[in-house]
Amino acid sequence: MAPHEAAEEVRSRYLERLRNLAILDPACGSGNFLYLALQAVKDLELKANLECEALGLAPRGPAVGPEIVHGIEINPLAAELARTTIWIGDIQWGHWLSTNLMALSSKRNGRRRSSSLEIHRSLAPN
Repeated sequence: MAPHEAAEEVRSRYLERLRNLAILDPACGSGNFLYLALQAVKDLELKANLECEALGLAPRGPAVGPEIVHGIEINPLAAELARTTIWIGDIQWGHWLSTNLMALSSKRNGRRRSSSLEIHRSLAPN
């Protein structure tokens, strides 16, 4: 295997691990922990892609999204706030990326997966 192919394989495996993460907050409240966790994973993905691109690998667009975070909340209002927090945070991250990093990459893959954030009621009695 050529060095370029080996590097691409390592990147692919790493990014696949990031896309397959499942982060759970069993008492998510307003969703702040989930928001920060999602942003951290998206930042890791971006850093890996930018470093690989600097080494000569083909550019890749972001693929990590809200589908990796899950929360449990007994308060319906807080659960809706958590959904909104994650949704807005993901949009803001994408906006920041598009306005600040377009100059770093001549090619961008805009593929995005739809979110599947799930907030469930707790099993604990009210």
